[in-house]
Amino acid sequence: MKFVKNIQDDVHGFVPITKIEYDIIQLPIFKRLQDIKQLSLTSWVFPGSEHTRYSHSIGVMHIIDKIAIQLNFKNKDRQIVRLAGLLHDIGHYPLSHVGELGYKNSDSSDEFIKQLKDFVSSETSNVKSKIDKLDNSFETEFFKYNNNIYHHEKLSASIVRNSAEIRDLLKEKYNTELSEVIDTITSMIIGHSYDDKNNIKLKIQMLHSEIDADRLDYLLRDSKSSGTKSGNINIDYLIGNMVKGTYKGTSILCIKEKAISSADQYLLSRYYAYTSVIFHDKVIFLGTIAEKLIRFCSITGKPPLEVKSNLKMYMIDDTNFSVVPDFFMKFNDRAFWSLIDKGFHNTDPKILDTIKDIIYNKDIKKCNDSTEIKMFTNDYSKFIKKVRISGFWKRVARKGTLPIFQDARITEHVPIKEFTSRIKKKDMEKKLLNRMIDGLSILKDNRKVVLLVDCESSLISRLYDSRFFSLREYNI
Repeated sequence: MKFVKNIQDDVHGFVPITKIEYDIIQLPIFKRLQDIKQLSLTSWVFPGSEHTRYSHSIGVMHIIDKIAIQLNFKNKDRQIVRLAGLLHDIGHYPLSHVGELGYKNSDSSDEFIKQLKDFVSSETSNVKSKIDKLDNSFETEFFKYNNNIYHHEKLSASIVRNSAEIRDLLKEKYNTELSEVIDTITSMIIGHSYDDKNNIKLKIQMLHSEIDADRLDYLLRDSKSSGTKSGNINIDYLIGNMVKGTYKGTSILCIKEKAISSADQYLLSRYYAYTSVIFHDKVIFLGTIAEKLIRFCSITGKPPLEVKSNLKMYMIDDTNFSVVPDFFMKFNDRAFWSLIDKGFHNTDPKILDTIKDIIYNKDIKKCNDSTEIKMFTNDYSKFIKKVRISGFWKRVARKGTLPIFQDARITEHVPIKEFTSRIKKKDMEKKLLNRMIDGLSILKDNRKVVLLVDCESSLISRLYDSRFFSLREYNI
């Protein structure tokens, strides 16, 4: 590996970069990420959270290389996984995941506008329905292909395939291997591959699993910027205990058994990061209402965020473009603020003006503390009963307040006995393999690969089925 420059990063210190990485970072389509905040509007509540998808992408590249070195990757594979880490978020939306929700949603224009006209009532009905349907189900389909064409990972992979500027840089370095390299990078970005050529499933785990470079960087970066300290994990110790294991003939990214407590700490730190920052009552309120404005624009074609058809044409339908389409370079947080400045005046439905004014005036709503219902439990029925006894729905209906609900797990995985007893037996071996690829695996001293939730010495094995529930109401 020949490094040509260093980037000073506030999380990782000096991050060395190669020539091809330097050239990609200089591209306008990559620099666009400087105008997209990692945590959207969170900086209004946690003032330090001003970091961008740009700095996060460089951090992911740096961490994935540390993992590659630990796993004894050759230089060629190190460079390829570094590029995947660098490019994994190049297709992200304005306001990051908040904006993405507005484009992934499939509501029709008439249906969504009807919901907006009776906004509080509609949201109340949606939230109540979610809570009424709560059960103890868990994820069963891991390592699967995401069919939503507007998912940011699909968009990122399409840009890597379609951008002549990126392809030219990759071709200059890899020439006849261009197609194979692009396939590897895009498979890592979308988190799926139909085969295991060149250990692609192991490489995907480095960017897509319960313990990957993406999650490690945003845990460290978000924690540092927010000042919450929830991400105080020893990342070098964790990576230093990563090793390749084998499960049913497939290479699996594992943590050594002696580092189980560090793996526990990582998952718990990520859980606290979500419950203390991402699910903070003011943060979740801002994200909820901002998403409505963006979804309205994407569905109705209202500028400057009306680019849904253009996204499909240029970025998703494999249409090569020699230069970055102008609409996409403007597809960033500044487009959202342009919308707030001049996009809504006397708009129907009227709730859009109300939402715009809240954001324009930074009139951040705090939930009504006395009515907030929070619980951490492994029995979802207890939460439903508490909500019912509290008279929450009657009070919300009477006062006309906006309810917002969150539900978080420490892990999506359950012990193998529970998993096998509650899923369809068809393709059982494939499901078990995909489950291991997606999860946080431990390499036992006897070389057996198991999930962390199946380790008796792990705290997570006692907490895997517990969930955090929060139901709040807001005056709007």
